[in-house]
Amino acid sequence: MLGHSDAPRAQVSIAMLGGASVLGSLKCGASGRLDSILALDAAFLEFLPAEGDMQFLAKAQIVSITPVKTPRL
Repeated sequence: MLGHSDAPRAQVSIAMLGGASVLGSLKCGASGRLDSILALDAAFLEFLPAEGDMQFLAKAQIVSITPVKTPRL
């Protein structure tokens, strides 16, 4: 299924320019590090919301990205 690969994902909270805030995960590529995906020249980030289908978010519309710690079971 598109957007549901085995690549590592980082759980994040993203604040957007319009004031909206979204929770979900960003695909981090082979390194598994959030900073590696943010350093790419790509204009969009692959985002999987906590509820819903995969989306592409424009980096230019993002104010901040905060890693979210997930509780261990």
